[in-house]
Amino acid sequence: MGVGRTWSVGCLILVTAPLAAQSVNSDAAKAADAYLTAVKIAVLAEGKQALSQLTWSWSGQDPYPSYTEITTLFEGMFSTDVAHVSGYKRLVDLKALTESGGVVTKQYMLIAYPEAASGKWKIAAFRKAYDTSQAIADTKPVIVRPGLCIFALEKRPGFPHDEGSPCQHVYLGSGVDLFLAGKLTEAKDAFQKALQFNEQNPGSNFPSEQDRENIEMISEITRQAQ
Repeated sequence: MGVGRTWSVGCLILVTAPLAAQSVNSDAAKAADAYLTAVKIAVLAEGKQALSQLTWSWSGQDPYPSYTEITTLFEGMFSTDVAHVSGYKRLVDLKALTESGGVVTKQYMLIAYPEAASGKWKIAAFRKAYDTSQAIADTKPVIVRPGLCIFALEKRPGFPHDEGSPCQHVYLGSGVDLFLAGKLTEAKDAFQKALQFNEQNPGSNFPSEQDRENIEMISEITRQAQ
């Protein structure tokens, strides 16, 4: 078993619990540590600047959570559907104070991918933890009629009937889960299909520019380094 580590930054305490020995990219882990510190000071200009340098710009980023203590439960590398690209993930417990003065604990996951040209690791997501493998099955798009889609889970017995949503929004949501699960090629395809559906049926408040950023981000991750 590894040795636990603790960092303090002001009132922030970062605790790394002992982990089983495993091959973790040290640059990825350092990027994650720097990101978690920057999140704590996100209200400051220095925090915002650090976060802009440490994160990928895309539509899947969630608002930064506020917390006082963070404990790492797991960290490791994972393979993707692109042979030369690996991802990094970390599962953490966050402790935060409620408005009433109590303490609440939440599990969050952090996902990171390296930029192909520079090798620099950037954080793709820091959000409430969930099973990404199950999510890509649940959010697989199903076309119910021209221009309207539902997620695959909505076809299950007992699920409320849904007339469908504009396909571009459904494919965008599916692409996010695919990307976080390491299905980079499939995610890029989903984002591209979202743009195509939006070209066929515009005017549904679809974030076209953000979707293009998603596609460019995956290209920056998956292109072969020169």
